[in-house]
Amino acid sequence: MEYTAKRAPSEWRALFCSEQFETEFFYGGDDLGAVYSPEKTGFALWAPTAEAVSLRLYKKGSAVEGAEKPFETIEMHKGEKGVWRAEKTGDLDGIYYTFLVTADGQQRDGRPVCESGGGKRTPEHGGRFTKSCAAGMGKRADGA
Repeated sequence: MEYTAKRAPSEWRALFCSEQFETEFFYGGDDLGAVYSPEKTGFALWAPTAEAVSLRLYKKGSAVEGAEKPFETIEMHKGEKGVWRAEKTGDLDGIYYTFLVTADGQQRDGRPVCESGGGKRTPEHGGRFTKSCAAGMGKRADGA
């Protein structure tokens, strides 16, 4: 079955509720969002019907704070169960991120797992997405 074809909303609902979709794309992992370590950060997004996904990195949390455009965009790669992945080396503490998802022929801003709300990009606490967000979900790769 083609999962990236253009569909009507009722067709998407039927697809998402199908046993075949559940079998092919159920993902029980605990690594969605960002998995931080000072050496590198892994990013994962479950988007099985996406045609493409990009990770966008920002130095500020919103356009109001002076970060209208990302300073880097990284193409993600689709893996098992429809999980898209990317990895960035270096310490990303204090860096903000979003996902840009292309699905059904349209680009959409995919929100991070740990979002601050109010239309701002992640982080959740004190401008340090990787440590605060990841620690709150048991995602620190360094065990802390």
